[in-house]
Amino acid sequence: MTTESKGNNRGAWTTAQLAEAAGVTDARIRQLLIEGELHGYKAGRDWRVADQVAREWLSRRHKAR
Repeated sequence: MTTESKGNNRGAWTTAQLAEAAGVTDARIRQLLIEGELHGYKAGRDWRVADQVAREWLSRRHKAR
């Protein structure tokens, strides 16, 4: 699945969706959110990352490799 189809219809990614796209665990994504290295928000018990934020983070991550 491409990153274009990953975000949900509300414009936010779950930790699982972002982790899959980045090739890391969802626990790593949650850790980055808690540490403030990735910006997101809580939706009940779950974290969400805005689509634009997720795409920019993935792009920076890809360029750093």
